[in-house]
Amino acid sequence: MSKITIYSEACNKVDGFRAMGEEFKRKLIINGRSKSTHENYLRQIAKLALYYMKNPLHIDMDELEEYLYYLMQKDT
Repeated sequence: MSKITIYSEACNKVDGFRAMGEEFKRKLIINGRSKSTHENYLRQIAKLALYYMKNPLHIDMDELEEYLYYLMQKDT
């Protein structure tokens, strides 16, 4: 059984996510960030994309605040 990651799930389900993720990863590598850093960042961005089922580049500030509130409530 293969392990489906949050990142690969977002790539498969959210239009434009794969291209956005690859560009973001490229910039992190160019800026000298470690592999674990870009894996962690992409995982968190994938969670956001899956929450709204849309590319994070198309999420507005109100949606972002709502998501952050959701995360804070989930951890309480």
